[in-house]
Amino acid sequence: NAQTIMEFTTAFNTFGVTEEDDEYRVGISLKSPTNFIYAHGNEGNVELDYHGGNNKGSRTLENLINPEAASMEDDGEASASAMKSTTLKSTKNAWMAHGILAFLAWGVCAPLAISAAVLRDLDWNKLPFKEFLAKFWLHAHAGLNSLNYIFTVVAFAVAVKNTSREMDDHFDHTHPRMGLSIFILVSFQVLGGFLRPNHLSKEAKSTLRKTWESVHHLLGVALFCMGVYQLYSGLSMYRERYSGVNTVFYIVLGALVFLWACIILGGSLYKLILYIRGGQKEKLTDITEKHGNEDGENDLNFKEEEVVENVDTDENEVI
Repeated sequence: NAQTIMEFTTAFNTFGVTEEDDEYRVGISLKSPTNFIYAHGNEGNVELDYHGGNNKGSRTLENLINPEAASMEDDGEASASAMKSTTLKSTKNAWMAHGILAFLAWGVCAPLAISAAVLRDLDWNKLPFKEFLAKFWLHAHAGLNSLNYIFTVVAFAVAVKNTSREMDDHFDHTHPRMGLSIFILVSFQVLGGFLRPNHLSKEAKSTLRKTWESVHHLLGVALFCMGVYQLYSGLSMYRERYSGVNTVFYIVLGALVFLWACIILGGSLYKLILYIRGGQKEKLTDITEKHGNEDGENDLNFKEEEVVENVDTDENEVI
């Protein structure tokens, strides 16, 4: 029908056909709109010719993953949608579920578990739930950490599944790499909690037990800090992608993190100070007892010498 059809092919940028340093990246996006511009010569002219003012235009190829959005629209109609990411609603909901699970794990369960361990033996009569923590802190600590691990595993699985669904590369930037690190480390932390070394007695701890406690405590706090970073970075990524996150979320999360930090870090610092003071008191007691024994022995020797001298004096007088 006297039409000239020109065809060309280009790869999807999801599969690595991009130049990071190139302003005009190569490839069609599978998730976001891709704009095409075109121009052609005058109708009926088979030679190279200037396109003029009317023989040019543009089209937008919408999200290929979303069948409802895979259409060709005029440039004017597509300009508004091109400003936003048009990902499938199902993937958006999956990322939202991922964030909620991560928040329950590292914004609720993990800090509560750490707080139960930190506050269990603080010498503070006004501490709420002091008697409960003294009796059941280990059950609360283990139970909350178990919930934290379950939420973390599910959140990790959702992220991996959703990334595959969007045909993105796995662990290609900081957030997913940090998530993978947390998943591995928290698995060791939970396993180590169940396989912890026993006490030698109620008063004595083995060197292995002391080492385990130090590693367990430091790793727990480190994981909490990593989890907080993930919450903020994930929230920022969601906001950048969907533009649906209000600043109030950042304020609430910041206030909650500040509260947990005060309880965990403040309680740990307080216990450290008490531990140092307790060690100093023990040393002082040992020194006092040592000097007291020495002084007692000196007094006893002195009194024995006095008795001997008195006896000698009495004998001389008698003589």
